[in-house]
Amino acid sequence: MCPKPDKSGATGRFQAGSIPPICYTVRLRILKKLAENVSFFGFDPPPCSEMSLGNHADLGSQNSEGHDSVFPPWRRAGLRYYALGFFLREKFGRRVWKLSVDAGCSCPNVDGTKGTTGCIFCDLKATAPSRRFGLGELPVGVQLKRAMAQMQARRKVDAYIAYFQPGTNTYGNLARLRALWEEAASLPGVVGVAIGTRPDALSEEVLDTLEELNRFTWVQIELGVQTVHDRSLRWLERHHTWAESVEAIISAKKRGLFVVSHVILGIPGETLADQLQTARQLGALRVDGVKIHNLHVLRHTRLEKLWRNGVFEPMSREEYIRTAVEFLENLPPMCVIERLVGDAPAEFLLAPKWSLEKSLVLREIEAELARRGSFQGSAWCLPARPS
Repeated sequence: MCPKPDKSGATGRFQAGSIPPICYTVRLRILKKLAENVSFFGFDPPPCSEMSLGNHADLGSQNSEGHDSVFPPWRRAGLRYYALGFFLREKFGRRVWKLSVDAGCSCPNVDGTKGTTGCIFCDLKATAPSRRFGLGELPVGVQLKRAMAQMQARRKVDAYIAYFQPGTNTYGNLARLRALWEEAASLPGVVGVAIGTRPDALSEEVLDTLEELNRFTWVQIELGVQTVHDRSLRWLERHHTWAESVEAIISAKKRGLFVVSHVILGIPGETLADQLQTARQLGALRVDGVKIHNLHVLRHTRLEKLWRNGVFEPMSREEYIRTAVEFLENLPPMCVIERLVGDAPAEFLLAPKWSLEKSLVLREIEAELARRGSFQGSAWCLPARPS
């Protein structure tokens, strides 16, 4: 074993949520093997009384010495899962909001590098207002200032995270991208940047640049992992592999970046067990957060054709709620939940229509957790380390 030294050069106990004390090179070999076969550990880790939060109806207690129990702060605050809003207030001590910004980036799955038609479900005009209204042509600073003014008119927000969202935001001229990231980070009121990208678009040079940026602002990387199953990635026409996701996650965390994984539930051919494998393997990699989406049908996508031809049918609302709850139960308790259901503008969304009722679906997920007496992490346990 060779623990990673801290900034002073000393080795020792790791902070919660950091990578366990295994050499990164050794860990990468282990997880590449895991990526080739998600049953690498030989079993699905059972609930572990020492590491799991358990199915307890109470939200915490005090031990015999009068101190708080092992339950994390979000549990003691009465939550059923580690919500993004709670995390941001906990981290920054004030109300923080993410604002989408468009750097005008393309995608290797569109420009011919990996593919030319994009993912089977993707339509940037539906998911990114900036692409519908041409806002991406404006300077980043102008986009953010406008968005801040609009937000302040609607609700009281103390600080912002600039979220580089549409396209693959580590793909392109790195000097230009760095200048845009730094411009956003330097604006008054901006406390961090979030950068959406693909697992196969994080070169060493890009990661080194983000590590430098992370020294003066908080940097979050949002990776479109989607699933741990390569057959599903092929069906989605992602043109990257789970092994590439593993390497991207480990490399980003090695540099101290906050890593969020995007996940899709309801991919055809994936059983409940398959989807829970995704939760467990992301937990094993210690991703810092997840965004969970239901696979939904947008206009002008190839998925629309499959849906109209009866080849694809989205999850029912009831099935999605049950699956999302079990997914939460199998995630580590320290993993931030940034999204629990996908959505899109009504004029672009074809199916399922229930995802337009986002607030109601979120309440139903919480109600199902309460009915079960469970929480995020109730079924989670550290996988056994390979011998």
